[in-house]
Amino acid sequence: VLPGLITFKDKMLMSIDQVDLAKLNAIPSTGGAEKRGEPPVDKKDAEKLARRMKDILGARVESVRLSERLVASPALLVGANRAVSGQMEKIMHLFNQEIRLTPKNLEINPGHALIRDMAAIYRKDAKDPLLVKLVEALFASVLLLDGTIDNPQTLSRHIQDLASAFAATARPPDAESGSEGRSA
Repeated sequence: VLPGLITFKDKMLMSIDQVDLAKLNAIPSTGGAEKRGEPPVDKKDAEKLARRMKDILGARVESVRLSERLVASPALLVGANRAVSGQMEKIMHLFNQEIRLTPKNLEINPGHALIRDMAAIYRKDAKDPLLVKLVEALFASVLLLDGTIDNPQTLSRHIQDLASAFAATARPPDAESGSEGRSA
């Protein structure tokens, strides 16, 4: 929302990170984006995953909760502070680096393939290191999309960690040490 633009055609405008979901859900659908694909993760499993994600992320997020607004994205950061919009908070932070950005709520989409896969990993082993890597990479990517990532190298490191984890699972069992037997 443009700063200073409060209403348009007698409708109150607000930032998406401050919207009241009950009011949003009351708006009749006009078609458009429909949820497709596999069914979402069981609600209890998704809530357990959300609690584990909060444990991993700690104070970097206010909470991790299930989203009622996401369709195509796995996650979204939503402002926890209703007094100041996320956009205004970013502007204040740009002018004064000592002003810390407040932790936001991380909303996860239980219908997204990544969240379903993360829930499957959680069900198998809640302490799986791959789950930690996935949560960290997902969080870094939503920080990037939110425009609040402090250190882009963090996202790069998480991508590289995930690529290494994937490569390790794809490596044939007889190729345990990749450089043995090779000559320079």
